Amino acid sequence: MSLLVTKSENMGLISALVIDDSAFDRRRLMRIAEQTNIDFLIREAAEPEEFGRALDREKFDVIYVDLSLPGVSGMDLLPVVRAHSVNKNAALIMIAGDDQAEVALAAVRSGFSDYIEKDPLAATALERATVNAVQKTRLS
Repeated sequence: MSLLVTKSENMGLISALVIDDSAFDRRRLMRIAEQTNIDFLIREAAEPEEFGRALDREKFDVIYVDLSLPGVSGMDLLPVVRAHSVNKNAALIMIAGDDQAEVALAAVRSGFSDYIEKDPLAATALERATVNAVQKTRLS
């Protein structure tokens, strides 16, 4: 499934991929994205194999990665994206549960653009993280 959200934002259309094994959490992030001032085209993946196929199909500006995936940590997907010929420059944003400050720090130190908490996620936090991450990658 994909979601196209059209708004007036000077960043243009942002192509995004969310990988999370929870359909509820994927849909929640997509609903929150509708509340931002960003034009999103969002694709989703439920597991790493589907994620790999999505990377091969299209180019993404930002990828939201759940920390806990079946059989793999979201942290393990960073080198996969960085080695990908098409999506190596995509901004990556880690999404994890509450009270995981050490994970947030490790994610940013290892190359993720930002980290947001899953449970209290609000449109303003999603928008801020996305704008900052995409602008940072476009500048580099």
